[in-house]
Amino acid sequence: GFSTLALNSHILDPYTPTGSVNGVNKDFTLSHAPSPATSLKVFRGGAKQQLTTDYTLSGLVFSFLIAPSVGEIIEVEHRI
Repeated sequence: GFSTLALNSHILDPYTPTGSVNGVNKDFTLSHAPSPATSLKVFRGGAKQQLTTDYTLSGLVFSFLIAPSVGEIIEVEHRI
């Protein structure tokens, strides 16, 4: 059978969050709040980043401790 929990848990495919990758901006906005917050996976140039070590999360906004370089690819995935 099917698990109700699995049916109610949606995982978003990797996507690019909103925010300028200009070498100065550190803040990026998610399309949906991660639920649970620990489901958020942030990738910078293909490398998985670590919460508190590389970025912080507050609501829909996550902030890198060091701004991504111009043209660096930022992707996220998470449950909603």
